[in-house]
Amino acid sequence: MTGPMSETILRRRRSVGPTSQLLLVIVLGAAVGLGFWLQKQTINAVANGDGFVSAVAAPERVPSDVSGVILPHDIKVGTQVREGQLLFGVEVVTEVTERQESRLAARALRAEIARLEAEAEGLQQVLFPDELTDGDAAKGERVRFAERQSQVEQRRQSLRDSARQVRMDIAEQKATAEQAARARDLAQQELETLGPLVDRGISPKLEFLRVQQKVQELDAQRERAILAVPRLEAAIREIDRKVEVEAAEFRRQAKQLLQEKRRALKAETRAAVKTKRSVARTEIRAPIDGEVRFVGAAQSTISTGELAAIIAPPIEARYIVAWFPANMGMTLRPKQTLFVTSGEVRGAIEAELIAVEAAARNSVGGDDHWAVKLRVSAGASGFDTLGAAQEKVRITATSAQPILGYLWNRIIAASGGRIVERLSMK
Repeated sequence: MTGPMSETILRRRRSVGPTSQLLLVIVLGAAVGLGFWLQKQTINAVANGDGFVSAVAAPERVPSDVSGVILPHDIKVGTQVREGQLLFGVEVVTEVTERQESRLAARALRAEIARLEAEAEGLQQVLFPDELTDGDAAKGERVRFAERQSQVEQRRQSLRDSARQVRMDIAEQKATAEQAARARDLAQQELETLGPLVDRGISPKLEFLRVQQKVQELDAQRERAILAVPRLEAAIREIDRKVEVEAAEFRRQAKQLLQEKRRALKAETRAAVKTKRSVARTEIRAPIDGEVRFVGAAQSTISTGELAAIIAPPIEARYIVAWFPANMGMTLRPKQTLFVTSGEVRGAIEAELIAVEAAARNSVGGDDHWAVKLRVSAGASGFDTLGAAQEKVRITATSAQPILGYLWNRIIAASGGRIVERLSMK
């Protein structure tokens, strides 16, 4: 078969010589070597996340159980104490007053004071102390209380009777005025009837004058009765005022006499009062290990429930909770150095990775994230300033990643996983 097609194939085979084959081998070898070289090379991947400094244990507030005077002590702010260590002592002074009620004069005065208190307050009965209720002094004061109440009530009743009589006089004056008005109307009618008769000479003029005088007298009688009513009403108001004044004056006199009797009782029992003074010492101790942030001053007075000391527990570590994007293309490792920046903290902080778990979808910024918990040990760089950070902190993590793996992860992340889906045919 020596046709045109066979000649063309033979001609192409002869054109691929040894040089072309060598170049092809070199290119393929360079590609394979570059792949192995890239596989060995790494790139510093960077991921940024937002985090917050977790709260640490709150200081312990130590209240005082008693009221007293703080004794001298050596505890100062900043002192490290152990649980159960003595902070300071409190001296409690108690004074107990005992009254000697053996004398009859003091008992009689107290019974009289109870009776005067009831009178001054307008009570219906006397309230005696328990130790005097069944005594002779209390019985006598009850009788005296009833007598004085009866006397003042009699005076007030007399005034009420006077007011009742005046009200009757008012009613009488009003009735007189009405009667005079009716009589005057009749006399006026009679006068009007006699007028024409006198003019004609039928009736004597003397009779006309008599009736006219009667009308005038009845007018005067009515006016006197009407004018008497306001005067009598004013008298009633004055009597009512006297009734109230009588009760107020009774209470005022009782209060005045009460003050005098109290002064007399105080003078009478002063020598019979005995005071006992006792001194006790109470200790205030530290409830936890920690650093003293506040302590009561020596020789100062402290009350029950008042703050005696504040102790801050030791802080062995601070914690940061942060969120990193799930497609950050890198792996976080324990004890990795992270860079934390905020308004209070700047610089590298060595943070130990504690836990990493997937956060809920759309929990942060609407994307999938990793929830990362970091531990910063006491003494680490930036530990003290980290405790002052009250706002959101920025976390920057760096990690050496293989170039090919990093690029592959970024491609997958950028495509939303579509490349993997097409390769796996799923």
